Amino acid sequence: MRRAAALGTAALASVLAACSGLLVPAQLVGTSWQLTELRDDGRVTRVEDPTRYTMAFNQYHELALRLDCNRGSGRATVTPRVTAGEIAFDPIATTRAACPPGSLDTRVAQALQATRAYAVRDGVLTMSAPGGTQTVWRRAAVTPPA
Repeated sequence: MRRAAALGTAALASVLAACSGLLVPAQLVGTSWQLTELRDDGRVTRVEDPTRYTMAFNQYHELALRLDCNRGSGRATVTPRVTAGEIAFDPIATTRAACPPGSLDTRVAQALQATRAYAVRDGVLTMSAPGGTQTVWRRAAVTPPA
């Protein structure tokens, strides 16, 4: 009986989140994102061209990444909650092209590796690391090929 009540409560919370316009975190599957900000060491770095930093999740939480002039792949372990969740990335494999000065490729890759939590609200995905570093992503209209 308790299990049925718990399942009913979780289902109700999912429905309420969907009706309120929130993306339920469990739905990272099949989504794509573009980086808009990197927040670390008390600084906010706005990304001039978000299409140069993208992240796509497939149905198994495998990632396809574009980090400026580099490409990457990896896998995430996701523990969804209704409005936020826990996330941890396995080691991310990336190409090692030398990006132009000012590129955020290395900083973004390091931030993703340190990420432990995420929240999705109104088409914005915020990922946070214990030290306070955050990456802020906007939902992309089209899923780029993996």
